[in-house]
Amino acid sequence: MKNVKKIVCMAVVLVMVLALAACGSSSSSAPAASSKLVLGTSADYPPFEFQYPNDKGDLVYGGIDIAVGQYIADFTGKELQVENMGFDYLLASLQKGDFDVVIAAIEET
Repeated sequence: MKNVKKIVCMAVVLVMVLALAACGSSSSSAPAASSKLVLGTSADYPPFEFQYPNDKGDLVYGGIDIAVGQYIADFTGKELQVENMGFDYLLASLQKGDFDVVIAAIEET
């Protein structure tokens, strides 16, 4: 039952993020759209988001939330740029405009 709740929660988050990604101005006075989708996350909560070394030894991001972010970037034709920071500061940084979207695992307690 707990896993079903997590899957439903992730699906709701995905729908909300896609809805936000679809919102935009088509006005000609709007600034040029960036070619990158900047995703803010706190990469310390596997399997949702984490860092691991690739074949070259560089740390890269992985996990369910990163895959969702990559899907959104692919859907919108943008390159995904992941920015890692402490969980407590993600929403404030989003409001400040540091990120286009924040995806980080949140559990009900």
